[in-house]
Amino acid sequence: GAHNARTGFAFMREAQKNPELMQDVMKDMQDPETMAEVQRMMEDPNFRAEVERYKEQIMQDPRMREQMEYLKNNPEYAEQMGRKMMDQMGGMGGMGGMGGMGGMGSKGGRGGFV
Repeated sequence: GAHNARTGFAFMREAQKNPELMQDVMKDMQDPETMAEVQRMMEDPNFRAEVERYKEQIMQDPRMREQMEYLKNNPEYAEQMGRKMMDQMGGMGGMGGMGGMGGMGSKGGRGGFV
């Protein structure tokens, strides 16, 4: 639940700084067993509540609110930034099985983190 959410966010922040680690993450995300475990975790109400608390916490930073609002209002830019990030990580061929993670942290299970 909550511990998994905090650990996951900390790990993903570190992976964003380390392309080799991110490549390992992306490889893991192509494994059906790993994705099934991720899906179970995302369906856990405690995990979802922790995601919401984390989202509220980071959105208290005015710079983060401004950035998220910009991305929300400019989906083309958000998509472009996502592609650029993937290119910088070595062009790992997309997000593997992560397509189902789009609703993580959103109300109603749709639309990503914002």
